[in-house]
Amino acid sequence: MKYLQIFENQRKQWSTELEKDEWYFSSFRDNLISSLEIEDYNECIDDLIIVLKSEKDDYLFSEQLETLYQLLRKLNTTKPPLSLLNNLKFFEEKCNNSEYLKDLFINLKEMFLID
Repeated sequence: MKYLQIFENQRKQWSTELEKDEWYFSSFRDNLISSLEIEDYNECIDDLIIVLKSEKDDYLFSEQLETLYQLLRKLNTTKPPLSLLNNLKFFEEKCNNSEYLKDLFINLKEMFLID
Protein backbone atom coordinates (compact mmCIF):
# COMPACT_ATOMS: atom_id res chain seq x y z
CA MET A 1 0.00 0.00 0.00
CA LYS A 2 2.94 2.33 -0.29
CA TYR A 3 1.64 3.85 -3.53
CA LEU A 4 -1.79 4.56 -2.14
CA GLN A 5 -0.48 7.69 -0.42
CA ILE A 6 1.08 8.94 -3.66
CA PHE A 7 -2.26 8.63 -5.45
CA GLU A 8 -4.14 10.18 -2.55
CA ASN A 9 -1.79 13.16 -2.62
CA GLN A 10 -2.34 13.50 -6.33
CA ARG A 11 -6.09 13.43 -5.75
CA LYS A 12 -5.80 16.28 -3.23
CA GLN A 13 -3.43 18.45 -5.26
CA TRP A 14 -4.42 17.91 -8.87
CA SER A 15 -6.56 21.00 -9.46
CA THR A 16 -4.00 23.39 -7.98
CA GLU A 17 -1.11 21.67 -9.73
CA LEU A 18 -2.93 21.61 -13.06
CA GLU A 19 -3.38 25.38 -12.90
CA LYS A 20 0.40 25.75 -12.60
CA ASP A 21 1.32 23.11 -15.15
CA GLU A 22 -0.99 21.91 -17.89
CA TRP A 23 1.20 18.80 -18.26
CA TYR A 24 0.84 17.87 -14.60
CA PHE A 25 -0.67 14.43 -15.19
CA SER A 26 1.73 13.54 -17.94
CA SER A 27 4.67 14.56 -15.75
CA PHE A 28 3.20 12.68 -12.82
CA ARG A 29 2.90 9.51 -14.91
CA ASP A 30 6.40 9.83 -16.32
CA ASN A 31 7.93 10.41 -12.89
CA LEU A 32 5.98 7.60 -11.28
CA ILE A 33 6.79 5.05 -13.98
CA SER A 34 10.46 5.98 -14.14
CA SER A 35 10.76 5.62 -10.36
CA LEU A 36 9.37 2.08 -10.25
CA GLU A 37 11.31 -1.12 -10.16
CA ILE A 38 9.67 -3.99 -12.02
CA GLU A 39 8.81 -5.75 -8.76
CA ASP A 40 6.85 -2.64 -7.66
CA TYR A 41 4.48 -2.53 -10.61
CA ASN A 42 1.85 -4.91 -9.27
CA GLU A 43 1.61 -3.15 -5.92
CA CYS A 44 1.38 0.21 -7.65
CA ILE A 45 -1.32 -1.08 -9.99
CA ASP A 46 -3.28 -2.61 -7.12
CA ASP A 47 -3.16 0.66 -5.18
CA LEU A 48 -4.21 2.68 -8.20
CA ILE A 49 -7.20 0.41 -8.76
CA ILE A 50 -8.27 1.03 -5.16
CA VAL A 51 -8.11 4.76 -5.82
CA LEU A 52 -9.94 4.46 -9.13
CA LYS A 53 -12.78 2.56 -7.51
CA SER A 54 -13.37 5.38 -5.06
CA GLU A 55 -12.90 8.27 -7.50
CA LYS A 56 -15.96 10.51 -7.94
CA ASP A 57 -14.51 13.15 -10.26
CA ASP A 58 -14.79 12.10 -13.91
CA TYR A 59 -11.80 14.09 -15.08
CA LEU A 60 -9.53 12.75 -12.37
CA PHE A 61 -10.82 9.25 -13.02
CA SER A 62 -9.88 9.56 -16.70
CA GLU A 63 -6.37 10.78 -15.85
CA GLN A 64 -5.92 7.98 -13.32
CA LEU A 65 -7.17 5.43 -15.82
CA GLU A 66 -4.61 6.74 -18.28
CA THR A 67 -1.98 6.25 -15.57
CA LEU A 68 -3.17 2.69 -15.09
CA TYR A 69 -3.00 2.09 -18.83
CA GLN A 70 0.58 3.42 -19.00
CA LEU A 71 1.62 1.29 -16.03
CA LEU A 72 0.12 -1.80 -17.59
CA ARG A 73 1.81 -1.10 -20.91
CA LYS A 74 5.13 -0.83 -19.15
CA LEU A 75 4.66 -4.30 -17.67
CA ASN A 76 5.05 -5.65 -21.19
CA THR A 77 3.13 -8.85 -20.58
CA THR A 78 -0.15 -10.38 -21.69
CA LYS A 79 -0.88 -11.68 -18.20
CA PRO A 80 -3.21 -9.18 -16.53
CA PRO A 81 -2.90 -8.37 -12.85
CA LEU A 82 -5.47 -10.12 -10.72
CA SER A 83 -6.71 -6.81 -9.35
CA LEU A 84 -7.64 -5.77 -12.88
CA LEU A 85 -9.40 -9.03 -13.65
CA ASN A 86 -11.34 -8.81 -10.40
CA ASN A 87 -12.61 -5.35 -11.32
CA LEU A 88 -13.44 -5.66 -15.01
CA LYS A 89 -17.15 -5.15 -14.45
CA PHE A 90 -16.51 -1.98 -12.46
CA PHE A 91 -14.35 -0.54 -15.26
CA GLU A 92 -16.80 -1.53 -17.97
CA GLU A 93 -19.61 0.26 -16.17
CA LYS A 94 -17.57 3.31 -15.22
CA CYS A 95 -16.09 3.72 -18.70
CA ASN A 96 -19.40 3.28 -20.47
CA ASN A 97 -20.32 6.99 -20.18
CA SER A 98 -17.43 8.35 -22.21
CA GLU A 99 -16.13 7.41 -25.65
CA TYR A 100 -12.58 8.28 -24.61
CA LEU A 101 -12.76 6.05 -21.52
CA LYS A 102 -14.50 3.32 -23.43
CA ASP A 103 -11.75 3.32 -26.05
CA LEU A 104 -9.03 3.41 -23.42
CA PHE A 105 -10.59 0.47 -21.60
CA ILE A 106 -10.97 -1.49 -24.86
CA ASN A 107 -7.26 -0.90 -25.56
CA LEU A 108 -6.44 -2.03 -22.07
CA LYS A 109 -8.42 -5.24 -22.50
CA GLU A 110 -6.86 -5.90 -25.89
CA MET A 111 -3.42 -5.52 -24.38
CA PHE A 112 -4.21 -8.51 -22.16
CA LEU A 113 -6.30 -10.43 -24.69
CA ILE A 114 -9.40 -10.10 -22.52
CA ASP A 115 -12.76 -10.55 -24.21
